[in-house]
Amino acid sequence: MIALLKKRVHRVAPELQFWGYEVGNVLAAIAGAGGIAVFYAGLRSVDDLPGQSWVTDIALSFSAYPDIVVTVGLAMIVLLTIVLGPLIGRENTGVKLWIDGIASIIGILLVGTALTFGASWITFAAVSFVSGSALLRLCRTSPVYLKLGGLMLAAGGVGLAAYGFNSFDMSQPSLLPVLTVLTGFYVIAASLMTYQGGIFECAGFKQQADASTSAGTSWFHPSGRLAAMLEARFDGPISVLIDRVALPSVFWVSTKTKSTAPFLTSMWTRLPWRILTACAAMATGTPAGILFCIANIFWAVGDVAIGALDWEEDDQSLPEETPSGSPVRALHQED
Repeated sequence: MIALLKKRVHRVAPELQFWGYEVGNVLAAIAGAGGIAVFYAGLRSVDDLPGQSWVTDIALSFSAYPDIVVTVGLAMIVLLTIVLGPLIGRENTGVKLWIDGIASIIGILLVGTALTFGASWITFAAVSFVSGSALLRLCRTSPVYLKLGGLMLAAGGVGLAAYGFNSFDMSQPSLLPVLTVLTGFYVIAASLMTYQGGIFECAGFKQQADASTSAGTSWFHPSGRLAAMLEARFDGPISVLIDRVALPSVFWVSTKTKSTAPFLTSMWTRLPWRILTACAAMATGTPAGILFCIANIFWAVGDVAIGALDWEEDDQSLPEETPSGSPVRALHQED
């Protein structure tokens, strides 16, 4: 039973991580604005801006309420993806790829907007996670997207840590900022491990017979120009950071898992901190804290979906029979 559930989660892992991360991102951005009531009041303020045209309205909105506007854009990406996905269906994969690609591009533009207009760090983190999860949805077409998605998730981890650091208040000590900073650090570490998964996948892809075909000249192919640039500039430094900083800091994960299952390692790196941060946020009893708690729960779902990318390999690595002749795979499936 458990094995069957794992296979189903593995099959829908890209979609599941998208739902988990995106819903969590929207909730976290609203929590960063002060909660649903404060966010709604901000929306009304945006609507009341005295712009003379739609161009000046947009400019004033970004300048005066960057968190509100970016969060609305983030929510629109999620809603459009959720609505259009079922309408397109599973067979029309080409159109779905276009939707995920457009979501990635808009997400990256929102990241730039958040930086340019001085949005809060939690908003920056949310839109970075949006871009990362949209890129990871494309990982079945090319492992290069694992690298790009890992980099964007790492940027979100930086934003999350900065948000926690800025939330420190010596007059009112709280565990939540500390856990948020730690969560951000481990999100960065786990995101680099996701990037490392892309390194492994790209290396395996290039060893296949079709790696030398004309597809290798395309921009996002594992043998293409973008992959070569990432390999030359990022693979080495990130591998060093993983070996010397990220992996030693994840002391609760076994050495075998660290060396053979990068996606599972990524999952277990973040998951405990998601749970602890969710509990600390709930303990605040504030509307923003409760919303941030729910956001962390959705992020945890996305983390599990990332780890699920390694589950099928674990099942395949089991021997078909034990020395006594009993079928291990059959017993595993029945559990």
